[in-house]
Amino acid sequence: MIAKAFTYAAPQKVDEAVSLLKNCRGEALVLGGGTMLVPAMTREESTPELVVDLRRIGLKGIFEERGNILIEARASYEDVLASALIAEQAPLLVQMASGVTGGRSITGQGTLVGSACFANPASDAPACLAALGARIRLVGADGVREVAMAEFFLGGFQTSRRQDEIGMALILPRPQGRVSTSYRKVKPSGSSWPIITVACVIEEISAGIATISLAIGGLASTPRHIAATVETASFDTQEELVSALVVDVTSPWEDALADAEYRSRVAPAIALRVMREALGMHHG
Repeated sequence: MIAKAFTYAAPQKVDEAVSLLKNCRGEALVLGGGTMLVPAMTREESTPELVVDLRRIGLKGIFEERGNILIEARASYEDVLASALIAEQAPLLVQMASGVTGGRSITGQGTLVGSACFANPASDAPACLAALGARIRLVGADGVREVAMAEFFLGGFQTSRRQDEIGMALILPRPQGRVSTSYRKVKPSGSSWPIITVACVIEEISAGIATISLAIGGLASTPRHIAATVETASFDTQEELVSALVVDVTSPWEDALADAEYRSRVAPAIALRVMREALGMHHG
């Protein structure tokens, strides 16, 4: 039960939603899938004055736009799993979404845009979005802007989205060459939040040459990401790449699931495994 009264609005147009958010004098929050917001309000961890529901606006699409792949705000994990476009062009998201736990109440309602905006350091989506080179499209009173993940995630549960802005879509660059991916996470139990997540994307840019994009979630307050262009047949500096990714993490993330020391010990090993899995798929 939600104890604190709030104003609920379900506008039919984006500009109406933006106006409501801008003119709210207290805290205003956007409701997409509701898998994070509703429980937080029930526990009184979040007590907004206004909740703006996007359901009447739509925003359920997954499609191509000018050489990019767009995943709109209310596209759920199940929508991602059902998308032939995602399966072909961004298989990393299929690997990630297929491992989301909680049943259909989560997979059928939870959204990637919502996960990005929630910015839990140890949730599934952030590391994958960083590895894919994703951007988020925000619409607010000052217009439309697109923000790279490195600039969007500011810290644990903190983003650069302003109160009057709505996360409209995630934008993924469409790969130009053959892609191999791997994703793994460390969890204390089947139904818990992850402790560490690792995503790797290998994209072939010419014969024997590929870009490797590797990201770790849960080690720091924002995803750690590194990219390199390598000769895949003789790529023998995998440990060095992982080391460069984690070496300057001076304040590892910690929460009730795991402390900083555990995360620091586990992350490099999982990152090396995931990168080698992706390389194996690329060579296979």
